[in-house]
Amino acid sequence: PKTSQLVAPRFLQFAASGSDYKLRIFTTKNAKIESKELKGHQDYINSIAFEPETGDIVVTASDDHTARVWDSTQDSSKALLHTFSLNSPGMSVQWHPFETGKLLIAQKSGVISMYNSVNYSPILSLDCCAAPLLSADWCHANSMLVTAAVFSDVVQFDLSRPSLPTDRFSEHMEGCKLVRFSRSTDAYVASVGKPGSTLKVTQQKMRRTIMSIPKKIIGGGASWHLRIPYLAVGNDRDIDLYKISL
Repeated sequence: PKTSQLVAPRFLQFAASGSDYKLRIFTTKNAKIESKELKGHQDYINSIAFEPETGDIVVTASDDHTARVWDSTQDSSKALLHTFSLNSPGMSVQWHPFETGKLLIAQKSGVISMYNSVNYSPILSLDCCAAPLLSADWCHANSMLVTAAVFSDVVQFDLSRPSLPTDRFSEHMEGCKLVRFSRSTDAYVASVGKPGSTLKVTQQKMRRTIMSIPKKIIGGGASWHLRIPYLAVGNDRDIDLYKISL
């Protein structure tokens, strides 16, 4: 959220992780690039999310069965604010722009938990009743909806009725590895899975696939534009852009 191209000098901030299990936060300052290394995880980091109001707080989920909350404004020795102990690898972490007091953490075992992001107390848990969970997303257009990629299925929860999944449909016969809600509407979900790293966009309520494209390599994730129906998908050395007809 600190990134802006409308101020002078332009400011850019992003986070990345590597094979050394460290979190690195990069910022531009006075036309120079600065980086900060945050150590603590003992295995690969699977997901990173910035707190959406100020961008000072960062949360990470890792294969070491923990999720960690960091203060990016502090020195490396003081940056770790809290560690959540998980029962399986942490696969996805999410903050919602309109629910900033809540933090979502999804585990590979199929359990999705929400915590108070101030005192870190648990709020509720969702059980997909299947595994492995490889990806989860929290709908921007409707904060009551959460979706997850679990084995070959896309699973959806309505937080007003959180006891069991409200919808489940099979999208990728050999495994679904990524799922993303459209940012502008709760009707469309993009997913990536096998065979052939197929990219699909599905209209949820009607269970209608409106786009299905087989790709050889999709390794960079997928992201929807905040306001218009454009989907960006990372490929080997390029980014593919798709315009979805809503």
